[in-house]
Amino acid sequence: KIKKIVSPVSQNEETARREFIFHIILLTVTFLSFVAFLINLIDWMRGKVAISSFLSILIIGIFFVVLYLVSKKGYSFISTLIFCGIFFLLNTYIAIKFGVDIPSALLTYALIVVITGILMGTKFAFISAVIVILTISISGYFQITSILPVNSYWRSEITTIPDLIFFIIIFLIIATVSWLSNREIEKSLIRARKSEAELKVERDNLEI
Repeated sequence: KIKKIVSPVSQNEETARREFIFHIILLTVTFLSFVAFLINLIDWMRGKVAISSFLSILIIGIFFVVLYLVSKKGYSFISTLIFCGIFFLLNTYIAIKFGVDIPSALLTYALIVVITGILMGTKFAFISAVIVILTISISGYFQITSILPVNSYWRSEITTIPDLIFFIIIFLIIATVSWLSNREIEKSLIRARKSEAELKVERDNLEI
């Protein structure tokens, strides 16, 4: 059933490879959103968090499901573009609010460039890298010149366990997405080499 859920729609081999990886990413983030929703719901019932906390997570989870349905309808490129754009805007908000040198924002920017390159191609990876560089440069300049106020309380605090878990998750996502991409490329190469070998045998038989 999971294989059917993440299966691509496109008949083009390259597009199908990207759709397959994108569907796995959407399935993973939807599951994580559901887990986060349950945790925040329990905390709300205990009076630890506001109702807006788990409702916002629920909306994010529904948004991921909508992106999946859009991709399944054959609009995977648009869905991928929206997905990467939303992640970029959310991360930019964090970078502007807490400083462009906050480690979580820098790691997430790197993740966005990697995902964009794998899901949309090398051209879009370069474009996203340029956009990230411009965003960091402009925001950093405004923060250095005190035009943009920065909430830099985190600089005086030591790294916590949740911070380490976040860093580990980001690296695991980058490694997993890269592995999935390389795995699908290797499959395509194996099929191409197999077809080439079969054509060679057929050509030799024709010559005989």
